[in-house]
Amino acid sequence: MNQAAPHPSLNRFDEINLVELAQKVLARWPIIVSCMAFALLAGVLSLRYAVYTYTAELKVTPVQAAVQNPLSSLGQLSGLASLVGVSLPRSDAPPFFLYVESVASRPVADELAMDSELMKVIFRGEWDAQANRFVERTGWMESMTNKVKALLGLPVFPWTPPDGARLQLHLRDWVQVVEDTRKPIVTLRYEHQNPIFAVDFLKALDRTIDSQLRRKTLARVNENIDYLSQQLTTVRLAEHRQAIIGMLSEQEKNKMMASSNAPVAAETVSGPTSSFRPTKPRQFLVIAGALFAGLLLGTIAALFWEWWSSRQRAPQSGIVPVPSSFVQHKLET
Repeated sequence: MNQAAPHPSLNRFDEINLVELAQKVLARWPIIVSCMAFALLAGVLSLRYAVYTYTAELKVTPVQAAVQNPLSSLGQLSGLASLVGVSLPRSDAPPFFLYVESVASRPVADELAMDSELMKVIFRGEWDAQANRFVERTGWMESMTNKVKALLGLPVFPWTPPDGARLQLHLRDWVQVVEDTRKPIVTLRYEHQNPIFAVDFLKALDRTIDSQLRRKTLARVNENIDYLSQQLTTVRLAEHRQAIIGMLSEQEKNKMMASSNAPVAAETVSGPTSSFRPTKPRQFLVIAGALFAGLLLGTIAALFWEWWSSRQRAPQSGIVPVPSSFVQHKLET
């Protein structure tokens, strides 16, 4: 009994010869080179007209444990106060945590927004020196975007002069908070095309946060002192009076520390300092990305051109040409 010869793979027409395909693509090398040259030119032009920015860094750490922080001491005293029937407000949030969370907060942005010189630099594109005020300056891209939004029924918000709300968005977008997982250090990073301003901005941000925490601490401590002083006039038991006097002494010490120039929650480890050279854009990455994009685009264009040429060379009758290897196999079988 004759045994049928093994049949070749079924979809022989669908098989792709990678070597042949690569040869056809390489045969169209002028297309690939042209795309890479065009992409390289676009990358060079983007670097030519790009806005180079510097990165300023400020490293802070919690205040030393040897210094009793006014905010953290309130939670410790509340346990002692409950023994003598005095209810002190608790503040379980660590001061350093409040410092980090306040970096992009609205109160901090509102206080920074009162510095007109700072606002002129941040929103320099909207500042009119002749009119001595901020003016609306809408570019063609923004105008087109607003028209598209209006056409789609999306809300288009009117322009408003720079204020605390807009500065808060700037803080969220441009101030980066990096926490060290191995050390109790937090790094604040800010990018700007003027390295001197970047350093001054981080100084102003740190000073504003510390000032707000200091005012909150003094307000809380003064309230505690007033409350304990009132309780001292009503408590008659000697042991309770002695406990209240001890708490008053502790609060007075906290008030004295909060009134000094020492940092309340975070002290500086290093900085703020700016990078010696611009950090963005990175020339090597831009050039390498442009060349890779040109190579990819050129390869796609070469494949498309080869496909289009094969269609033009195909018979007009619509009959698909049969590979010679397939015909030879049929003849042998």
